[in-house]
Amino acid sequence: MRQTIRILALMMIVTVFLAVPSCNEDEEFTHVSAFEKKLHDLVNEYRASQGLNELVLQFVMVKEAQAHSTEWAAGNLGEDPTQGLTDRFLTIKDKIGGTNTNAILSVFGDVPADTIVNYWINDADMRTVLKGEYTQSGPGVARDNEGLVYVTHMFLNIPSK
Repeated sequence: MRQTIRILALMMIVTVFLAVPSCNEDEEFTHVSAFEKKLHDLVNEYRASQGLNELVLQFVMVKEAQAHSTEWAAGNLGEDPTQGLTDRFLTIKDKIGGTNTNAILSVFGDVPADTIVNYWINDADMRTVLKGEYTQSGPGVARDNEGLVYVTHMFLNIPSK
């Protein structure tokens, strides 16, 4: 009986070990904040209410959106917050492919994620972006020294094969 229990326990350990995905040293890790995840989820809720497909939270896009928001919050983009977005989308496309790119750029005070997404929904231009033909989404958020929240939410379509 003890022999059977030991074998079963060993099999369970081996099964768990084999089921855990590996991380290579050269793979990049992207942390998605709870606020960024909430933005993504709220955009998906809105899209679902409009009969549109759910977007995949794409970590390559999150990383680029975070970097863009950080540069913007630091004042490194000058008067044009879209400066550098084309290069960021080229980086994304080089890594994961895709077409039909777009982004929403917004600055807010200290407000919850639903206030931001509701603002986007109520703005005709931003609503058009939210309802676009995309499959992937990547929000990135940064704060400046005065507490303003800089949001870059990137969208991309990767057509199914």
